[in-house]
Amino acid sequence: VWAMLPLFVSTTFCVVSASCFSISSLLMQKKLLANKIFGPLINEWQKHRCIPRKSKRVALLTMIFSVVWSAYFLQNFMLTVLVFVLIIGPFIFIWRLPVSK
Repeated sequence: VWAMLPLFVSTTFCVVSASCFSISSLLMQKKLLANKIFGPLINEWQKHRCIPRKSKRVALLTMIFSVVWSAYFLQNFMLTVLVFVLIIGPFIFIWRLPVSK
């Protein structure tokens, strides 16, 4: 499984794909859960609803960077406020997630 999306944390996409595979293809779900990189992340989420500290830090910093980057390029206050409003919900969600041990 490859995750090639610049500036996006791949953990979210792996959890969503594991959920979709669990419904559609047991073989693909097993392959994804057996993956040495993404398997442990997905297992932790499915069992304990938590993410590793490093993933949480990367996700939050990426969100902050994206808002700052958007504000710089948009140069429009209302659009910057819109970006901030759209990112605040997911930011709070990830902020409140417990960290796996």
